[in-house]
Amino acid sequence: MHEHTVNLLDQLLAATQNGRIEWKEEEGKGGYNYLAGDVTVEIDANADGASFCLTDTKGKTVESAKADELSAATLTAGGTALSAVKAIHAIAARQNSGADNAISSVLDHLQGLDAGDDEQDAAEEATVKEDQAETAEEETSAEEAPEIDSGEVSEEVTGSDDDAHQESAPMETAAEEDVPPFEEGGAVIEPLIEEAPAGKKKKKKGGFSLFGKKKR
Repeated sequence: MHEHTVNLLDQLLAATQNGRIEWKEEEGKGGYNYLAGDVTVEIDANADGASFCLTDTKGKTVESAKADELSAATLTAGGTALSAVKAIHAIAARQNSGADNAISSVLDHLQGLDAGDDEQDAAEEATVKEDQAETAEEETSAEEAPEIDSGEVSEEVTGSDDDAHQESAPMETAAEEDVPPFEEGGAVIEPLIEEAPAGKKKKKKGGFSLFGKKKR
């Protein structure tokens, strides 16, 4: 096998292992191919052996190697060209099985569940902190509220009653003042004051009217 072909297989293996190459399955053949520009790389490996070939755009084979040739060639990184072809074939089969895509989908779903749990935990923690803040605020307001002395309230109420009594006293005193006497023909006639029954205020009556006649 030509050294360029051996070098190509060495690099194809490295690129495949790094996920840089996506192999496609050849229907009905069991092998896999990779389109590199105008050249198609084809590999096949099974219990009966392995093969490698390059074809151009017209489908003409421009390079090929069978199992015996592959096993005789040694790669730069170590191992034989046959082991490289088998390794590439195994990776290509894995890519086309859909297993890796299925696993990635499940992992993404699990990460979504974890994210949902984290959001729920964060929301619950925020609610707890908010409740604690409200409780602390209420306790602070209760501590800062001024205390009202019952003695001060009693004095204010008593003072209000005394003020009301003092305001009403002059009115009662004015009502009880003596009515000035009237004069008629040079004689001073004192007004008659009728004693009021107990519990009632005195009612004043004059003996004469302002027109000089007696009231009946």
